[in-house]
Amino acid sequence: MDLFDIERDTFPYPDDYFDVVIAGEIIEHLIYDPMHMLLEARRTLRDGGYLLITTPNAGSITSVARALEGRNNPQVFFLYARPRPDEPPEIGHMREYTAYEIGEAVKAAGFEVQSLFTTFTPEFATYLPLLHFLHENGYSVENRGEQTYCLAVKRTSLTIDRYPLLIYTD
Repeated sequence: MDLFDIERDTFPYPDDYFDVVIAGEIIEHLIYDPMHMLLEARRTLRDGGYLLITTPNAGSITSVARALEGRNNPQVFFLYARPRPDEPPEIGHMREYTAYEIGEAVKAAGFEVQSLFTTFTPEFATYLPLLHFLHENGYSVENRGEQTYCLAVKRTSLTIDRYPLLIYTD
């Protein structure tokens, strides 16, 4: 396994090297520059190669319920790990994304979204009745699961937006 900083370092692989890059449960932990990771994944993928991203969904029914309850942080996973002596600190979730934001971020990095969906987590099933409330009040119930999956394909013909406004300030 190669160790490097995926937010700052050039990935130690040549251009067009991989057929698939998997970014499983990592984008939500990035502190500085998530687009760097996406753009380096793009660089190291061959044209037509696939990027698979999995991450918690900030727009989930659980997040909506927590915001309405007003007690807990709406992020799906919001608690810090307890520090342990002689162990490096865990970098928790810096920012959880909605499914829409993940789709837009990979598009900004020059990918074409092939599949974007969310799944529900059984431990949060008590919030599922809230979907009916959202629907009755004109809110989308699409992509309200707690887990987001995005499969995208690299297209060299697509333009890149290095600092999309949905992630970065001006």
